Amino acid sequence: MRPQSDRAHRPGMLAALLLALAAILALPASPDTAEPSVASGSEFVASWIAALAASGEALEIEIVDDLEITAKADGLTIRASGREAYARYLAAPATRDEQIALLVRMVREALATAGAAPDAARIVPVIKPADWLEKYRLDCPYYPLPGDLIAVLAEDRPDEVRYLRTDDLNQLGRPIPELFAAAIANLRRVAPVEEHDLGNLVMLSSGGNYEAGLMLDAELIASFQPRFAGEIVFAVPAGDVFVLTGRDDRQGLGGIVRAICLPGDSEASLSTKLFAVRDGALEVAGEVDCGGELPVLTLD
Repeated sequence: MRPQSDRAHRPGMLAALLLALAAILALPASPDTAEPSVASGSEFVASWIAALAASGEALEIEIVDDLEITAKADGLTIRASGREAYARYLAAPATRDEQIALLVRMVREALATAGAAPDAARIVPVIKPADWLEKYRLDCPYYPLPGDLIAVLAEDRPDEVRYLRTDDLNQLGRPIPELFAAAIANLRRVAPVEEHDLGNLVMLSSGGNYEAGLMLDAELIASFQPRFAGEIVFAVPAGDVFVLTGRDDRQGLGGIVRAICLPGDSEASLSTKLFAVRDGALEVAGEVDCGGELPVLTLD
């Protein structure tokens, strides 16, 4: 089975919520209006499958998880996620047909390029929960990280993120440590980093899929040290969210707590921990408990 594929370069819902925090308070009050009817996740997937069936080439489609399918054609199989498209649809129901069309194109292009050798210049690191490989039964090279996370390798393609399997290493002919080092160096070029100043907190965006991978870029993280009090601490509440501040900046820490505890897609959640780079190594620097009446931050 081919590695799971996701849409590339699309801002996630949690990142959009963070950027909108200041603007929300300034919006004028408006009268109550009836909410439009929206499709459930299963209805959305059914529309996606129907659109694939109507698009031409015969495909064998199977629903394998909530908002995820596999598509088989000519001996190739890809796994595709509709979670991001569904989240965009929920945020703007009028875009339903657009989101379905994007998903159809993603599947078609993923199948068309599934057998191609990976482009080493476009391999980037992606951060996942430690149980991700087992959950999706994927054979991918990975590095274990602190805080129950792992780093996997992915090839950034025009309309998908293709996770590299162990078999891909034979085509590349390079050892895993060398590939991971190259992937970290590739990231800022493949998905240039944009900085969003949220006061005592900075959020970095990197294409909409790769933000959490910035936690591996020690040089980038160190560049913010002169701007904050205490060591730099950062969080990756979701794969598309990277926020940092200074350990001694109370307001900044409060911003990180809010970022971690914002409601969002539980499937997209990544970590409630704070991290720091110490002596060149990534370490857990604290954790946020969002379960009580008020969030609780514990620093190591």
